[in-house]
Amino acid sequence: MKAITLTTTTRALLAGMMTCSLALTAITATQHAAQPVRAENVSQTRDTTSVTLHKLGVKNALQIENNGQVLSDAELPAGAEKLDGAKFQAYDVTELFWNVKNSADWQNKTNKETMTYISENWSQVRTEYSDDFEAVGDAKTTANGGQATWSELATKKDDVYRIYLFEEVAGVKDYMKALPVVMGLPSENGVVREAYHFYPKNVGMQKDLLDDQGNPLPDANNDGNIVYDFEVGQAFTYRTTLTLPANLDAMVGDKYEHDVMSFKDIMSEKGTDFVADSLTIKDGGTDVTAAFENVWRNYQDSNGNNWGNQNAGFSFEIALNDPALSATDRQNLLALKGKTLTFEYQMRINGDAKPTQDIGNTFTYGNKPVGSDQWTYIDDDAPEIETGGMKILKKSSQGAQAPLSGAQFKLSRQKGDLTEYAQLWWRDATGKLTQDNPDPAGQYQPDDIQWVTEAEATTLVSGEGDILGQINIGGLEGDDYKLKEVKAPLGYHIINVENPITVAEGEVGTVELATNDIFNTPDSGFLPVTGSTGILAFLIVGGLAMGSAVYYKKRRA
Repeated sequence: MKAITLTTTTRALLAGMMTCSLALTAITATQHAAQPVRAENVSQTRDTTSVTLHKLGVKNALQIENNGQVLSDAELPAGAEKLDGAKFQAYDVTELFWNVKNSADWQNKTNKETMTYISENWSQVRTEYSDDFEAVGDAKTTANGGQATWSELATKKDDVYRIYLFEEVAGVKDYMKALPVVMGLPSENGVVREAYHFYPKNVGMQKDLLDDQGNPLPDANNDGNIVYDFEVGQAFTYRTTLTLPANLDAMVGDKYEHDVMSFKDIMSEKGTDFVADSLTIKDGGTDVTAAFENVWRNYQDSNGNNWGNQNAGFSFEIALNDPALSATDRQNLLALKGKTLTFEYQMRINGDAKPTQDIGNTFTYGNKPVGSDQWTYIDDDAPEIETGGMKILKKSSQGAQAPLSGAQFKLSRQKGDLTEYAQLWWRDATGKLTQDNPDPAGQYQPDDIQWVTEAEATTLVSGEGDILGQINIGGLEGDDYKLKEVKAPLGYHIINVENPITVAEGEVGTVELATNDIFNTPDSGFLPVTGSTGILAFLIVGGLAMGSAVYYKKRRA
């Protein structure tokens, strides 16, 4: 997918923004789904061990079973990407862990619950227990397929088994950082492995353009990027897949760590409208739009007066620490922590779209931690869309082939056995559709096209003045069309009634439309019958003479 922008790496976000499948412990009582350990790889007296992190990028919050064993590619989530460039710092958090575990609030908690709490609330825990942990060596950056390895990690110190935490201190573009990985020793049955392997996940955003069946369209074809073309007035659907922070309810003091989240979708060029009330947000098959509507603030979309001169789209914010939020509404949203949500909404092409100009779409998610003015952003782009058009020049077939105004046409296309004709509509100042073209004859940039019978179709007339002889039509989908000439300019007659014209399908980049010439032939000269006697007198005399001759011949007979 496309570029991400990480404006800052803030301490409050270091706890990560994904489902904590990695907040685990290797302590025997809390090891999850441990696999059998081969005798040659384990020891009860081993002084050191190694840990390798395998950094993965995924587009959803599916869990990975982190049991310390190496996973084959077949065992990884479908579509997972091995990410180089993520930087991790290892810490010995043994003292911190036991201080948390033995605190008054946590004495009845399990080891696993304590580990999960430390991982999900790391930004607060590290502040409260700042003297109870220490860095282990320098930070390491994943490479060679997303791997970073710490060798010779001590298994014990002062006869106490060690607990380690691996914090992602610098993320990878296109993805949100992972929650810290927490690992305790020994692993199972009191033994220590020679090596451990864990798979921290970074969850990214997935932006798709959907087909008519609701399936994502490909981002590219065999030739590279791809552009999809649509007809003016036709609605098309985008879907953004985004996972909310797994520690959405994490606190820093008496404030929520994730202070403000922003959501914004915007088109890259003018020429589209946001379809009102089309936004739906779902958790799987459950509609959770209301949970967002009840807590969002500053909602705006391009149909409102406050949107300004931006391209079509929408935006809103959620401020978890806003005192105006009711406890119920806040909890309904917090219940979605770690959930992979889909945001679906529609846009449509309007009359401002320039034929063949590519129009992109970007969804951006932002997160601002409490006590900071610095934001972290990720975004993703959908495939580009465009609309097409045609340029016609009506000309005389004789002499200098002068452009001709006043020729009349109707536009048609074939759908199976049915011939459909174009009826063009424009939006007036109130947004109401009307058949009144605001532009002069020859210019046709409609906001909608309906396909009707020939009798109902819009008559297209070649222009005058600066667009003499031209018919420029925008908003057409790639297809084969015919221009049926129904009336020639005064003094000319029609050569071809049906004029086939092809509008190309979407192409990358803005392409200049080729001009299609359609000719008329001047009418032949006529003998004058009014305004001058001309040869009329000769015709009359000739006629009388012929009549007299016939009469004389009959008399003689």
